[in-house]
Amino acid sequence: MNDFKFAFRQVLKNPGFTAVAVLTLALGIGLNAGIFTILNAVALRPLRVQGSERLVCVFQDFSRNRGRVPRNVYDDANRASYSEYREYRDNNHVFSGLVAYTPSVPVTLGGERPQQFVGTLTSGNYFEVLKVRPSLGRGFLDSDCTTPGQSAVVVLSDEFWRSGFGADLSMIGKAITLNRTPFVVIGVAPAGFRGTEVVPTAFWAPLTMQRTFLRDKDILGDDFCGWLALMGSFDLLSTFVIRISSFFEAIDRIRNAESATDNGQLTTNHA
Repeated sequence: MNDFKFAFRQVLKNPGFTAVAVLTLALGIGLNAGIFTILNAVALRPLRVQGSERLVCVFQDFSRNRGRVPRNVYDDANRASYSEYREYRDNNHVFSGLVAYTPSVPVTLGGERPQQFVGTLTSGNYFEVLKVRPSLGRGFLDSDCTTPGQSAVVVLSDEFWRSGFGADLSMIGKAITLNRTPFVVIGVAPAGFRGTEVVPTAFWAPLTMQRTFLRDKDILGDDFCGWLALMGSFDLLSTFVIRISSFFEAIDRIRNAESATDNGQLTTNHA
């Protein structure tokens, strides 16, 4: 008790020092709270999808190749090209589904007052694998994501549908203009689903419409361009652990047979 009284008297005698100390503590606490908030949103909070604990992010690792692998990097060297994604999707026996997407694609919504948004380009199985069922309309079909540039369809986020189109129930089948190209609205995502990244997405469109959104070059047809994030789902954790090694070995054999120079490893992180 005497120590407390002594400390209190010292605080009163040195108001300047006290103010600096309190301000320093406040800034430190505030900074740490802010860092944790970001970390929680980025790494700790699970995705708002059914069975999110069974989703993992898949990356390619070319670090052991010491620059021998030719890569045309659009976003991240560890991301996959479209042809690599299809190879992994069609030749794996571990994941019950494997999706590809590129997030935060800038787009201009046409109209009397053009607006800037960000959207996501996805593979045709995106909503199916994530088990996200649109609240209106439908998700993508295989036919929507087959021919490059031939399927201008879009699924809107619930937030974008409400803020941009007044929650119009008749939006399904109507066209909106994205980057001066008409896109037919085929669905509206359920409330609360904002995509698989930290930054919320306004819409989802097929990967095959890449040239409408990313106009600089045909990265869809570039076999060595890393631009697609991969996410896989598995049914049982035990099955996943046992079979993941054989999956990687099989993929390595396939890639070694097709190209001796483009040989990397795959790694996974929990989504």
